Amino acid sequence: MHPDARVVYVDNDPLVCAHARALMVDRELVDIVEGDVRDVDGVLGHPTTRRLIDVDEPFAVLLVALLHFVSDADDPWGLVRRLYDALPQGGYLVLSHVSHEGALRRMPQVVRENEQIYENSNASLFMRTVADITRLFDGMPLVEPGLVFVQEWGQEAPGNLPDAIRDAWLGGVARK
Repeated sequence: MHPDARVVYVDNDPLVCAHARALMVDRELVDIVEGDVRDVDGVLGHPTTRRLIDVDEPFAVLLVALLHFVSDADDPWGLVRRLYDALPQGGYLVLSHVSHEGALRRMPQVVRENEQIYENSNASLFMRTVADITRLFDGMPLVEPGLVFVQEWGQEAPGNLPDAIRDAWLGGVARK
């Protein structure tokens, strides 16, 4: 990480936020906001966000491994659009999302096992099709190679991940 980089981490779990704050002692350029991505105005307007992020200068919004916990009823497409629209020229929106297509589609038992894990947790899992994930970037210019399975970004996935999981992650970067 660049030594002058400013980071605002957002989480809606109070316990996660408390733990993160304990880890961030003496870090002036990194902080956490207890908030929810579904409250775009609350996150972007939070005093911590405003203190650390100059919204007139290019910055990045990273929605990594997050949106598959946002239901269709909460309109993840609208949330992503609002976050993208808040970016200044030159800003980036980075997104990854799990899909039941790819290797997971060929291995329905893996899909069912993952669904069962989340049925018994306090977070629901909303896997989407590649088409639905593509819609998250509607009208946004994507950086090459576009929205692809994450291993196509040229980085090797961790060796301990089964192909069925690694091949389920789509990722893309839009530049405004």
